[in-house]
Amino acid sequence: MKRTGLFIIWISGSKNGNAVQEFKRNGINWEYNHFGELTADFYSIGAFEKVGFEHVEGNVYEICRA
Repeated sequence: MKRTGLFIIWISGSKNGNAVQEFKRNGINWEYNHFGELTADFYSIGAFEKVGFEHVEGNVYEICRA
């Protein structure tokens, strides 16, 4: 997975839901593809990439491009 520098603290809800909130705060377009996977346009060029998560420590996860 490729790092993005975006992090979530996962306390409640889903990781995807927390990632969507982070995308909204950073003005990143996102959508669920036809497989139901969260995707995001990290570079604002219309190329939506699958979102993944890397565990950092404790409840902290980095949002990654899968």
